[in-house]
Amino acid sequence: MSTWRKAVPYVAHGLAFAVSFIFFIPTVFPYDVIKDREIAKFNARQKPGQRLQVGSISGYWFSGVELRNVSFTLPSASPTQAASELKASAVRARFQILPLFLLRRAVKVSAEAMGGTLEAKYVKSSSDSNIELHVKDLDASEVGPLKDLFGGLPIAGKVSADAELQLPENKISKANGTLQVELTDMVLGDDKAMVQGFAVPKVGMGTTTISAEVKEGTAKIARFATGGRDLDLQGEGKVRLADGSAADATIDLTLRFKFTDALRKRNEKTQNLFGAPGGGTPGAIEYVPILKVSKTAEGYYGWSARGSLQNPQFLPNQLADASLSKKGTK
Repeated sequence: MSTWRKAVPYVAHGLAFAVSFIFFIPTVFPYDVIKDREIAKFNARQKPGQRLQVGSISGYWFSGVELRNVSFTLPSASPTQAASELKASAVRARFQILPLFLLRRAVKVSAEAMGGTLEAKYVKSSSDSNIELHVKDLDASEVGPLKDLFGGLPIAGKVSADAELQLPENKISKANGTLQVELTDMVLGDDKAMVQGFAVPKVGMGTTTISAEVKEGTAKIARFATGGRDLDLQGEGKVRLADGSAADATIDLTLRFKFTDALRKRNEKTQNLFGAPGGGTPGAIEYVPILKVSKTAEGYYGWSARGSLQNPQFLPNQLADASLSKKGTK
């Protein structure tokens, strides 16, 4: 009998073992034990109030895992607001094999979260790494940090985003690339939520696209404008990315907004609140101290936002017109 025929049984047994290992080991792997240990270690490294919870974990193909009922709690920037949560019904992460032959490690992640989808890819070598992120149609009302940004007011709409970043030395604080965020069909308020003693009516913000060029860890935001039927919002500024938590990023933004005549003349309630169309009789909000001191020469309410992304400080800025003139706004 030839040598290769003698080797056939050994090769067959070897292949059978490999197939069994790849396809059957995940069914007996102690995922629950690993889950409890790793989540405990992860939470121990977080800041007070931040907490990750996972309902269940199982194998995904032969090099990945699937997490179900995932939530990450973030404390609110305001002591009067409840903590917010980022939730996902399913998160799948898979370690890719082929990049290993190029001495690179690659992980692909997909998630069904907050009413939409998320896809990300992270590729790392010894000297640098790359991140691709694609977010589509998240429900704005479920994005806790976004709701915090609007003072806890009810919001509705969709959030999508795309990002491509290169990280020299594997540090996001040195990142270069592009970032784009799109907010569509946004509505602020629900005719019930109270601010400064006033029930905030539904304010249509329309669609806002925010683009940024990231260079050496700083995302410079191009001037943007919200052409909503009820609100004229403009802004520009920069975000300084930070290694570690995204919440540690710092912002330096200039914003201004004013309410349109379409909102003012919607009904008697909105006219009494925001003033008569054309800027005639002032509305009740004109006498709110924090808004009164933010009024600009062009009739906007100007603000500066500075500090950490998780806990920004908003300060009245009557000089917002200087950097956000109508002629220069995109």
